[in-house]
Amino acid sequence: MAGGWRSRTPWGPQDIASESRRDRHHDKQLHDYFENVVARVGRASSVFVLGPGEAKQELIAAFARSPRHRDTSTERETADKLTERQIVARVKAHFGP
Repeated sequence: MAGGWRSRTPWGPQDIASESRRDRHHDKQLHDYFENVVARVGRASSVFVLGPGEAKQELIAAFARSPRHRDTSTERETADKLTERQIVARVKAHFGP
């Protein structure tokens, strides 16, 4: 059958998107988002990435891919559910007074 897979139900969807296709689309969206973040940062000598999950490493990889930020020092810290004040305190502690 050319053009995709038919649903087993009559009058159902004619094309069923595969899970891998959705994953690739999601990964592309994340990649584009991280590239946009890196482009908006501008010149920086150091970047501190703070937060939960694996996205920190992907953002650091985006900085490493950018020719403009190859010499930028990147550090990360895992943190879960911080208030705005806690975030400010961590950043101040990291970068000093």
